Order: sequence, then structure tokens, then C-alpha cells
Amino acid sequence: MPSETTIECTASPALWPLYRRILFRKRPGLKAGESLPGLAAHWPDAAADAETLTAYREACAFEDDGHLPLLYPHVLTGGLHMSIIAHDSFPLSPLGSVHLRDHILQHRPIPAEAAMDCLCRISGQRVAKSGLEFDVTTVVTVEGSRLWESISTYLVRGKKYGEPQEAPALAAMADLEQPDTETQWHVPRNMGRRYAGISKDYNPIHISRILAKLFGFKRDLIHGFWSAARCLNAVPALPADDSVRCDLLFKGPVFMDSDVRLKAAVSETRRRFDLFCGSNPRPCLAGAVWSEATPSPLVT
Repeated sequence: MPSETTIECTASPALWPLYRRILFRKRPGLKAGESLPGLAAHWPDAAADAETLTAYREACAFEDDGHLPLLYPHVLTGGLHMSIIAHDSFPLSPLGSVHLRDHILQHRPIPAEAAMDCLCRISGQRVAKSGLEFDVTTVVTVEGSRLWESISTYLVRGKKYGEPQEAPALAAMADLEQPDTETQWHVPRNMGRRYAGISKDYNPIHISRILAKLFGFKRDLIHGFWSAARCLNAVPALPADDSVRCDLLFKGPVFMDSDVRLKAAVSETRRRFDLFCGSNPRPCLAGAVWSEATPSPLVT
């Protein structure tokens, strides 16, 4: 990886200037064999806004237990991810890019009012059959202790990056066998706009049926992290004393104003689940969440 440029932030980055860079700045692209630049974004005094956190809990059906929900640090640092891919030196256009998967390790729950140090960086890349994958890692520390970390993998479509490489081990997930829990809910028609206001992710496929069709979807679709949060809310809670690992594979769209079904296999320390949209027999989201007493770090 080349030398790293760090974007220092004193608050969550304002997203509309970043959207303008993404939409209107021409990108040179990346030739086969070239590496993405070393880019990082750092927010040393991050804090969860109480009003936004309350809105998130209400939208995702979480009770207020005094801590950040498992997936909330991703929402909190979304602007840092955006500032990296909008940076002038980032060579690829993120328009039409896909969030493929996320891997999360929570060492301990983060107090809702904690002062956090958040660091995100590009940490790897690989050629896939349909384009170029790249990873963005996030590490959240509180008073010098690492409490939360993640690896988010994105795909930029295109077949000009070279020969496909082997997928990382984290990309694999065993099929769901013999589910013992099933539940369903309806995706509210307005949830795309509502969640966009919370997450500040105003991707047009989530807020406009017309614009979603322009990107090749039959209609607007809900953000994958809203669906993931609802899934985690729908399975039994894990023991509170251990660290929590979560893997999420985003496999297909969950459309607004649709009925979804969650199938899960629940054991003492692990929950494996698939989410289905409408009559689609293939899962749109596959996930697993489990507890570990002494987990190995995700981000090194």
C-alpha cells in the first residue's frame, strides 16, 4: 500500500460537498495491477448525537439500553467512508458501486454518551469477476481501549482490473440449515427517506423509485444496514458478557413497501439468519452473529 493521506475531521463530514465531488469530478480510473491510494479518515472526538441515536433506535425497533446498538458505529462513521471515496486522489467513480459485506467485532458495548476516536482507512483490494473489491476498515476506541472494529467491502463494477483473485475467507458463509425460527415484517413505504435522514446516506436508489429504476432496479430499495439491524433485533439477544462478532453478506435488494421473512437457526452462542424479500426464493441478506470470549482482532 502506498504512503497514506489522512483526512482529519472535527465533526462528521458534511455530505453534500462530498456528493458534489462524487458526481462531478472526473476520475482517471485504475489500470490492471495498480493499487488504490493510501487514504484514511480520522475523527478523534466523535460522539453520537442523542436525537439521531433516538431516531435510529425507533426506526430499527431497538430499546434504549444506554449503549450504542451493534451496527450504529457504522452509521456514525459513514461520512468518514464517504470522505475517503470522494477524495481527489481516489481514482474510481463510486457511482453504481455496491456494498458487498461487512464484518464487525464489538469487544464491549459502547456507552451512548462516550467520546470516541474513529479511524477509517483503505486496507486492501482484490480483483473479482465483476470488478474491483476494496476494503475499508474502521476502528473505534474509547479512552484508549478498542471497543469496536469492522471491515467493510465494496465493489466497483468493471472487468478491466486484471485476472480475478481468490476471495478472502471472510467472504464465505455456510448455508442456513434447519432454521428453527421464522418471523416477518413489512418494510414501510417511507423508510428509505426516513433512514436516509438518520444515516445521511442519500443514495438515490433508497429515496426515489424513479431514480432507482435508472440504476436498474424495479423500484426503490431499503438500505442494507436497516435490514441488518431489523434482523439483529428479531433474533434472541446474545449473552451480555462476551464480545460479539457479526458477519453480513448483502446479496440482493430488499424493496420498499415489501413483506420480508427472516429464517434463523438459534443456538446458545450463535444466530445464523437469512432474509427473504417477497416471493424471491433466494436470500437478500445472509448474516451470522455470535459471542466470543477471547476474539482475535479483525483489524491489524
